[in-house]
Amino acid sequence: MATQFAFFDQMQGESYSKLSTTSFQIGIVDPDDTQLTSTQLSSLHASGKSVVAYMSIGEAENYRSYWQSSWNTNPPSFLLSENPDWPGDFNVKFWDPTWQNMIINQAVSLAKMGYNGVMLDVVDAYTVSAVAAADGGIAHARADMISFVEKISAATKAVNPDFKIIQNNALDLLTTNPDDPSSATNTAYLSHIDGVVAESTFYNPDNSHTSWQSWNVQYLEHAVSAGKAVLAIDYPTSSSAQTDFINQAIHDGFTPFVGTLDLNSIPSVNSQIPGQLSSSALSSLTHTTTTGGTTTTGGTTTTGGTTTTGGTTTTGGTTTTGGTTTTGGTTTSGGTVDTHHIVNVASGTQTVYGTDTNMEFVFGPNYHGNATIKYFGADVGDIVSIASNIYSTTAEIMKHVTYSGSDAIIHLQGTDTITIAGAGTNSLVAADFYIGAATGGTTTGGTTTTGGTTTTGGTTTTGGTTTTGGTTTTGGTTTTGGTTTTGGTTTTGGTVDTHYIVNVANGTQTVKGTQTNMEFVFGPNYHGNATIKYFGADVGDIVTISHNIYASTAEIMKHVTYSGSNAIVHLHGTDTITIVGAGQNSLVPADFHIG
Repeated sequence: MATQFAFFDQMQGESYSKLSTTSFQIGIVDPDDTQLTSTQLSSLHASGKSVVAYMSIGEAENYRSYWQSSWNTNPPSFLLSENPDWPGDFNVKFWDPTWQNMIINQAVSLAKMGYNGVMLDVVDAYTVSAVAAADGGIAHARADMISFVEKISAATKAVNPDFKIIQNNALDLLTTNPDDPSSATNTAYLSHIDGVVAESTFYNPDNSHTSWQSWNVQYLEHAVSAGKAVLAIDYPTSSSAQTDFINQAIHDGFTPFVGTLDLNSIPSVNSQIPGQLSSSALSSLTHTTTTGGTTTTGGTTTTGGTTTTGGTTTTGGTTTTGGTTTTGGTTTSGGTVDTHHIVNVASGTQTVYGTDTNMEFVFGPNYHGNATIKYFGADVGDIVSIASNIYSTTAEIMKHVTYSGSDAIIHLQGTDTITIAGAGTNSLVAADFYIGAATGGTTTGGTTTTGGTTTTGGTTTTGGTTTTGGTTTTGGTTTTGGTTTTGGTTTTGGTVDTHYIVNVANGTQTVKGTQTNMEFVFGPNYHGNATIKYFGADVGDIVTISHNIYASTAEIMKHVTYSGSNAIVHLHGTDTITIVGAGQNSLVPADFHIG
């Protein structure tokens, strides 16, 4: 059956019977109204439907299960005045630990039940004057709300790393300057959410145009640029206004929904929308479905053990397993391909995050510290790599694992530890670990020899594994020109450089800066016209270009031109790299690295 609705928001009158007979991709429902069970949610998921639960985090509602009758005469300290526009809804001190714990526990319960995500409402509570005054002013209250949303995200994604966090309105949180929609993107905050609902952006309910359309669209462009889905809900009633709203929203990269003010029905005009959307419009909010051994996650398909991710990703070097070779970002499979997003964990007290599938957290031979891994998911291919000079077998690692509450603690040498938050008691098995290389060799005149491994002119050969055109360290320690890579951890002049590597394949490719510290690698044999979206030098992103293309970053800068807000790096011949939205004259030599 063709998809009838891309997404809908119906807070009243929904039921499992209606949801099971309606074709949709994403549905936002009130869990207290629908009373769905885990079994019913599983059935809806199996048919490709994502169900998102509504949750108000900035107001207390006296008709919710958490409301205690004693609060009517003896309110808790976090409860403030009643909202005069919504009887039964009360402003709260949302920064209060008691309120936060109650809401976070509720969100975690929804994640455990099987909901695909939550839509957080009244996120803009910090703009209510009485609330802001109780928290020392709007700036402080805004910061507290950001922190609150991040806590909800962390707690729910520890249960299900694919759980979606969607905020409703509060669009100024998307920028660093709340009063300026053209200010820098609030990248740190956006990394904790997966989508944004925006109400009445284009039309008022009386079919008149809003006066804030341009302003709000500018805020929402930050979410779109960060790869987050924008769900635009307007409430016009005339067919001409509804059609115009749909067209404008889709033009701006949003997914529209024509709603009713009481949110108790779905206007039929919404059935026109799915056929007009791009295939990626809702990709940041769709969940992973596995059928017959084939996994599809946001456009990335894994079938029969062979992984292809837009042809672009080989992370952290070359992997050869069962005769499979990865060269310059292109995967040729004669067996099993093991493609991981590498996180080289620096020494000290660090928190690293499993923000994707197939994450490999690497603890090199010189690691010392107390690291915490959040959102680790062995079921989605995550793994912990520990150097062989720390432990020589995975069985030995398992002897040094203890549990504290739901956290797993791996005890290394001395007081060094790795804490896997929310792993669950007795959950870890030997297959969750990998033994990495312990040491390397010497450097002479730019040629590196590491235990019989030779690196010359950018091509690395290690035990028969060849990588050409990547930024590769495969087992061992490589020292070149004062830069040391040890077990995957790079130290340059005492600074730890931890990157998510994307080896860009030849041809017309689009790659995306979906994490902080992304390194986009253009190897010695690169030819094509690549586009980099969501590049953020301010969050550690960098472009590595092989030294046979340009010998210095100064030389690269001579070949950068600008077209609108895009920067274009001209390579040999007609080869180019386009960095979307970089801004006029924004690039500097530090944005590049010579490979």
